[in-house]
Amino acid sequence: QDDIKTGYRRMILLYHPDKNPDVTDDLFKAISKAFDTLSNPQKRRVYDSSEPFDDNIPSETLTKQVFDGKKDFYMVYGPVFQRFSMWSVAQPVPQIGDATSPWPQVEKFYKFWFEFKSWRDFSYAGEHNVDSADSRDEKRHMEKENEKERIKLKKQETIRLSKL
Repeated sequence: QDDIKTGYRRMILLYHPDKNPDVTDDLFKAISKAFDTLSNPQKRRVYDSSEPFDDNIPSETLTKQVFDGKKDFYMVYGPVFQRFSMWSVAQPVPQIGDATSPWPQVEKFYKFWFEFKSWRDFSYAGEHNVDSADSRDEKRHMEKENEKERIKLKKQETIRLSKL
């Protein structure tokens, strides 16, 4: 958070239209909007959730190779669990370990993932821009449609994690 404030102040000094006449107002507004997004925890969560993310899980073919002993379980699944751990409400996230991990550590790992709670926010995925609505009824309809899409995406993520 302090890095964001420091970076913002530095950018404002460099790109403020009053101090640098070569800079457009649009650039200054973009810097201000970026700071507003990154400094507000709720907006930051939406922003982080909208960034590209590899949410693929190992295919059935790869999983079969793991259970046939042709691929190493920890090498295949370790990076996947590591990627998804960024969305965890609870931190720190227990790591997958290896074949020599003690049983309590293994139990802790699986208990954590069976009860996994994600903070991932799908509000960015709405098809409708509710700010462009002409009436209150239209806005409600748009919000309802966007909420359906968010629920669908959240459900897909839950299913994907349960398959993992």
